[in-house]
Amino acid sequence: MTTKEEWLQQRRAHLTATDMVNILRLTPWSSPWKVWAEKTSVEYDNTVGIAARLGTAMEPTLAALAETELGLGPIDLVGYNLQTHPDNDTWAATIDGWTQEGDIVEFKTHGLTSKPTLTHEWANGLPLAVEVQVRWQLLVTGAPRAHVVALVGGLGLIHRVIEADDEWNYELSIIAALWWKKHIEEGQTPALTIGDPPPAITRLGTSTTHTAANALAGSYRHHREEERKANEKKKLAGLHIRTAMNGADRLVDAAGYTAASIDKRGTLRVPNQ
Repeated sequence: MTTKEEWLQQRRAHLTATDMVNILRLTPWSSPWKVWAEKTSVEYDNTVGIAARLGTAMEPTLAALAETELGLGPIDLVGYNLQTHPDNDTWAATIDGWTQEGDIVEFKTHGLTSKPTLTHEWANGLPLAVEVQVRWQLLVTGAPRAHVVALVGGLGLIHRVIEADDEWNYELSIIAALWWKKHIEEGQTPALTIGDPPPAITRLGTSTTHTAANALAGSYRHHREEERKANEKKKLAGLHIRTAMNGADRLVDAAGYTAASIDKRGTLRVPNQ
């Protein structure tokens, strides 16, 4: 049984799914330079934040939900097991779990330890970083499909299915091979500057290939729900103000200024600050 520390050390000799996300500059937490530094021992930091630790701890719970709520059947949780590509042992991936049919299961949590920032992407498909990670897992393992099971703050349990795709495999394999040759074999240091991901990857991503109509509609639904919640809070605040007035037609603050009032029609008026 591989320990976590052994697994972390093994990852340094391979390009993993997380590395591909960082090479493609899809996360603010790392960069191509940091991937290179970890592979070449220039800099190595295996510190894991609370969000990542919570995500790992939640995997058995998400597996149980996937079985009972999504009908994915028994899921085999893998643990710290690095799987390599059959034709290129520098390409590797760690799979969270497998279905009995041989499909990958990837567990994710988002917005449980802080305010969700990718709600729109999760509501309309997948964040591009997540899709790249799963696409790399499909490439490495040769699995036919992957199930992404995510618990997202404000959205609940989400299930997305990704089918293996030759175009994705081609683009990722070219990027990985060129990056490894240039920066690991030839030793060229990646730039420290942050840029945009390659256009081919952005074009392929499910979160960016929805039609404009679907994207706009999804955004509208999201803001409509936010408006509904705000109106409920506004009504409750108005009720509290009326209660504090105790039958009077105005509510004044400690300095004697009118904080709220009721006009002749019985409408509550609250001036702007």
